[in-house]
Amino acid sequence: MRGAIEVRRLEASDASLASEAIHEIKWAGESNDPISLDFHGFRLWLEKPANVLIVAQEDAHPVGFALGYILD
Repeated sequence: MRGAIEVRRLEASDASLASEAIHEIKWAGESNDPISLDFHGFRLWLEKPANVLIVAQEDAHPVGFALGYILD
């Protein structure tokens, strides 16, 4: 039986989850990530209201994400 899926928009305080989700889903198996996935960088990015990162988790494990930004 599958667990419940939780979907939510991340905030700056969720920077470690942002890094984990993108690393595990987008770059799984890659030895050298093509982008920096550090906590500090994600925190700075998520502090900007125009930046959006939505993560889906199943049993507290990232299973999907959508990343975007709001244009003027």
